Amino acid sequence: MPRTFLLILEYAAMRSANYLIYFLQKIPLLGKKIPNRWYRAESKDLIYWLGAFVGQLKNILGKTAYIAIMLGLPSLLYLAIKDHEPTPERLVEYGLFFFMVLNLFLARLPNPIFLAPRALIDYELVKLSRIDEKQYYLIQLLIHGLNTSLVMTLVLLVFNIFLPIGTLNVWLLGVLHLAYRWLFEAINLKLYQRFDYDPQVPEIKNIVYALLPLIVAYGLPLLLPDVRFAGFILHPIFIGVSVVLGLISLSYILRFPDYVRLANDKINLEQIRQRLAAVGDVQKMGGAVKDKDILLDIPAKKLEGLTDYDYLHQIFFERYSPTLRRGRRWRSLAYLAAFGAAMITGYFFRDGLADRIPTLSKALVQFSFYYFYFIGSYGERFTKILFLNMDYHLLPYSFFREPEAVTKSLKIRFKKLMALGLVPTLLLCALFTLWALIFGGRQHWPDILLVNAVFIVLTIFFNLHHLIIYHTFQPYNKNMQVKSPLTVGINFVIYIITFALWRTNNLPTPVYLIVLVIMIIYVIGGIQLMKRLAPKNFKLKT
Repeated sequence: MPRTFLLILEYAAMRSANYLIYFLQKIPLLGKKIPNRWYRAESKDLIYWLGAFVGQLKNILGKTAYIAIMLGLPSLLYLAIKDHEPTPERLVEYGLFFFMVLNLFLARLPNPIFLAPRALIDYELVKLSRIDEKQYYLIQLLIHGLNTSLVMTLVLLVFNIFLPIGTLNVWLLGVLHLAYRWLFEAINLKLYQRFDYDPQVPEIKNIVYALLPLIVAYGLPLLLPDVRFAGFILHPIFIGVSVVLGLISLSYILRFPDYVRLANDKINLEQIRQRLAAVGDVQKMGGAVKDKDILLDIPAKKLEGLTDYDYLHQIFFERYSPTLRRGRRWRSLAYLAAFGAAMITGYFFRDGLADRIPTLSKALVQFSFYYFYFIGSYGERFTKILFLNMDYHLLPYSFFREPEAVTKSLKIRFKKLMALGLVPTLLLCALFTLWALIFGGRQHWPDILLVNAVFIVLTIFFNLHHLIIYHTFQPYNKNMQVKSPLTVGINFVIYIITFALWRTNNLPTPVYLIVLVIMIIYVIGGIQLMKRLAPKNFKLKT
């Protein structure tokens, strides 16, 4: 079994190294200096383990983000809702409750290791390399424990530096994490052996099943006067019972007799191929258009006087107008619904509301950076529709990638995107202005104008950002997978900046002026960079 364990680790490290080399080769300038012989170099072991290190680093960062977003942010939110003083001890109490529900109890049963769908690597190892089925599944359990329970514990030890969790308590949480994983794995195996239970069947694993842990975790504290779960989850009796149940479950897992049948059911090449095809279909959904939403008959008068790229794009915009306009319609309806809710809220809490308009306006300005990048922009959806239904068929032709052609296309598409994206924003501005005048009066005109200006500027900027990124790097392959490292990196940096602007309180005005200047420089520089890189990068990725 140790040799099998090392073989699986080496195989995984090799795949991670191949992904790392591929990623490096896609980086402009640097990518040209990464030769293909690295895949077969004498120093391949070093590259393999470097790839494994990078993969593990991503795992650690993912666990850190999970704890901060899924445990930390809800804890801060509930402290604010219940008017509790945001002390570290209170924060830990809520965090432990969310940890208990999301990581120990409800989230485990529908996410088993043994009954999970398998990938091609599993088929290669079990069916081609003929690794013993029982050894393979037990090693998967071990690797999962190292990648989840151990890494989660190490990340919590870092959080323990800033929060009063306690080193011993962190290790106990790691033990509980492992014990409940074994418990629910054993339950799933028993159900599979007796009843052929499969939690991955679509009829069983529905959206309610997936949302149940989140509903309980984030809904139950609203019904409780206070949350004091540290004494429960860290109580010796609870820990002792959990460890005993975990050991009994591990004993059953080790004695489970049907690993061969389980492998035959789950590690099936045809099922793996169907699942990969289904994943590709899901990825294409962002740009997919239904046949009934395509208009084949276009009135001739709408094409009169148009030539060149204007003519080409007008045909596309008219033909796909039902799909393109649907996003504008739904966003407008959402703003109207939010306005109705705001009117009701303002009516019940109108006392003193006028004095809070400046504070509310500043909060909206901060949130708008995150909103218009992550939710309120139509640019990403627009580029996906363009790629899948137009550019995918034109990219093989060099004339479509010339700087002049790309620049013309950008202008035409930007005008259309503004017609689609700016209308809901203008509606939002009008609704906010009306609401602020009703409940705040005319004395807050400077704040109202500032909010409206920020909404409009950010709508223009982020829509233009998506277009520039798309035409500069063209990140998609035929399955709508993003294959451009720079696209991922730039979007991640912008996400971090917008999130920080949202969550940071009392930012001075010069900060927003600096951000505005950076946005202007970004657009000007992005357009110039697009003209230089588009002929090379505006093509179908592999």
